[in-house]
Amino acid sequence: RLAPWNIHVPATNRHRYYLLRAAAWALTVGANAAFGAQALNHELSHAKTRWLAAPCALVASAMTTFPWFSYYFAGGHERHHLHVGTPRDADADALFWLWERQPVHRADVWGAGPKEPRPLTTLQRLGDSAAGGVAWASTVAAALPVAYAYSLLSCLKDDWNANKKETSFWLLESSASFLVFRALTRCCDGRAHAIAAVAYLAISAAASVGFLCHPCIGFWLMQHACATDADGDSRMAPAYSGPLVGPASTPKLDRLQPTLSYCGSDLWHWLTFQELRHLEHHDFPRIPWVRLPELARLAPEFYSADHVYHVPSIARLCGAWLGATREKFDFACRRRLVANARGRAVAQPLRYAAPPLGGEGDGMVYMKGG
Repeated sequence: RLAPWNIHVPATNRHRYYLLRAAAWALTVGANAAFGAQALNHELSHAKTRWLAAPCALVASAMTTFPWFSYYFAGGHERHHLHVGTPRDADADALFWLWERQPVHRADVWGAGPKEPRPLTTLQRLGDSAAGGVAWASTVAAALPVAYAYSLLSCLKDDWNANKKETSFWLLESSASFLVFRALTRCCDGRAHAIAAVAYLAISAAASVGFLCHPCIGFWLMQHACATDADGDSRMAPAYSGPLVGPASTPKLDRLQPTLSYCGSDLWHWLTFQELRHLEHHDFPRIPWVRLPELARLAPEFYSADHVYHVPSIARLCGAWLGATREKFDFACRRRLVANARGRAVAQPLRYAAPPLGGEGDGMVYMKGG
C-alpha cells in the first residue's frame, strides 16, 4: 500500500503526477537504457553476421525516438570509419555539427573564413552563455529525430541512388517504432498513463543525447573532438589532458588527434557500455565492447592516459563545452586538417617541365613537384 504505484492520486492531478514520475525515471534509468539501445545498434553494425544482428538492432532502436538502426546499418557509419576527418565523412554534416557550433555562428568549417573574428551579436552572446548552451543541447536532443528526417529527405531529393537504402531503412524503422508505441499505449490503464508512457520513452531518448545537458552528452562531445598541440585556438582544450611521456609530449609537433577516449572512472565506462573507449574502437571496430578494456591494458603505449590525448572528466568536458564560444570543437580535426592541406598546397613550389619526346631534348608537357 505504501509503494509509489499504489498512491491514490486525485483524477485532476493524475496527468501531472504520471508525467513527473515518468520524467524522473527517464532522466535516470531511462536515459541509460536508451543510450544502451544506441550502443547496441552501434556494436551490432560492426558484426560479421549482419543478417542476425540487424533484427536485434531494429527492435532495440524501435523503442527509442531516434532511428539508430538506419543511421548505423545503412552504410554511412562504415564510411565514417573509412574517412573520418575528411570531407567524405558525412557524420559531421549529418549529425555532429549540432554540437560542433551553434547556428548563430556561420564560420567556414574548412578554415577559409576571415582570419579576424567578427564582433558577436546579442543573439550570439546569448547562445554562447552557459544557459544558452543548455537550451541548445536540449533543443538538439528533442528535435534530433526531425532534424535527421529533414536531412535525409533533403539528401534523397539531391541524390536518389546514394540515399535510397538509408531512406528505406528509416521508413522500416519508423513503422516498427509506430507499432511499438501503439502496442504500448494499448497496454496502458487510461489516457494519462499512456501519455506518461510515451513521455518516458521520448524523454529517455532525448536525455541519452544530451537533453538538459545530461551526462550522456559527454559521448557525443568527446568522441571526435580535436585534441592538438598545433595551436591554441581550441575552446575545449581545458577538457583534455595531453600525453605525459613519449614523443607525443614533445612541443610543437603539429600533432592532431581526431579521436579521443575517456580515461576516468571504470564505473562510467560500464554504464556507457564501453562506448567512451572510442580511440580503441576506431582502431579495432570489430573487437567486442566487453574486450576493449583488455585491449587498452595490452597496449598502453597506444591507449593509456600517459601516451595519448584523453578526456579525464565528463563533468569538466561538459563545463568546457558550455563555456566555449563560437566554434565549440573541431569535429575530427576536419577544419585543421583541410586548412593545413591547403596551406601546404599553396606553399609547395611547382615546376612545370616536359617529358622528352623521343630521346633527350626539350619538351613541353607536364607538371613536376619542385
